[in-house]
Amino acid sequence: MTNAVHREAIDYHSNVASGNNVGRQLAGVNGDPPIREDVAPNAISVPWRFLVPQSAAGPIVGRQGENLRAVIAGLSDSARIDVTREGDLANIQDKMVTIRSDYASEKVFMTRYVLNKVAAALKVPHENSIGFVLAIPQCAVAPIIGPKGEKVRDIIEASGCEKIDVPKSSSFGSDYAIRVIGSELSTIDATRRIYAVVQDIANRSRLSERDFIVKPPTSTNVRVKGVSSSGLDALRGGGAV
Repeated sequence: MTNAVHREAIDYHSNVASGNNVGRQLAGVNGDPPIREDVAPNAISVPWRFLVPQSAAGPIVGRQGENLRAVIAGLSDSARIDVTREGDLANIQDKMVTIRSDYASEKVFMTRYVLNKVAAALKVPHENSIGFVLAIPQCAVAPIIGPKGEKVRDIIEASGCEKIDVPKSSSFGSDYAIRVIGSELSTIDATRRIYAVVQDIANRSRLSERDFIVKPPTSTNVRVKGVSSSGLDALRGGGAV
């Protein structure tokens, strides 16, 4: 299992270098270092959060966290994936996955890893469209939609995804579960664009770490040095508008 995860990492970075992946514009190519996210002074680097089926959580984590450790091998020290444990999220069966890094390219890479595990758990063929659920703070929903839906239409057109569903009301607590539907590459690109909007809000001091933290412990990929307990607010998939 671990070797397979390492192969995924090698394949990903090869695609980035050859220009065949949406992460290329964010990642280091030709030996250059990856580009840091555009984070304002004193602003947080927004974590990317997803709801995944319970059946995908085990393969994402791996035995005793081996897959989590393998997927961040070779990434920066800021790269991290957290997955909620059984019983952490009240009244829903899905698990919350939290991705953190100071580099957008690493977030894209880890997102692809999570999305592939979700597709495998749901037995969705690689060439088929898949739905991916993003956990978005309430204050970011209106900017993501934009005036008369202009922003979300721009994201759909630029990424090539088929659809972005936004629930009419909060899905879990005060947060929203936004569902992106499309191919692997278009879904990842749409996810990146959506979280760029969230980061812009954080850069204007309208979001802080407390908007993304939930107290129950999580399975984590905090390197071999030790294990910490941190996680994120969870969201439940909702209806579309």
